[in-house]
Amino acid sequence: MRRDHSKNARLWAVLLVLSLVTCAAICIVVLNIRVIAPRRNTRYAPGYSERAFGTIVVGDSEERVLDLLGEPLERGSSVNDPSRTYLWYAKPIWGESHLLRNITIKHGKVTQIYSQIWLD
Repeated sequence: MRRDHSKNARLWAVLLVLSLVTCAAICIVVLNIRVIAPRRNTRYAPGYSERAFGTIVVGDSEERVLDLLGEPLERGSSVNDPSRTYLWYAKPIWGESHLLRNITIKHGKVTQIYSQIWLD
């Protein structure tokens, strides 16, 4: 009887370890897909820094944005509102998954700041 209990305890211990290893592997895969891969796939504008981007607030002037971050990778205008300009400071290297870092300017002032993980 004692041996059966010992075998069962060992079996449960092995199953517990295998479950923990499986959970850890799944967490690593999800972390890579959701966080690491987009970072590796992001191209930034020269002069861009996360620290400087984090200091931009709604209401800042376009001049302050350009002083802190430099010229964006791309500028675009809204089709519906020509007074609205989009500044793209991060773009994907390939595919679509990347860190999104965009700023919307209207009448020379920041109106929106986008800091997101874009997943394809």
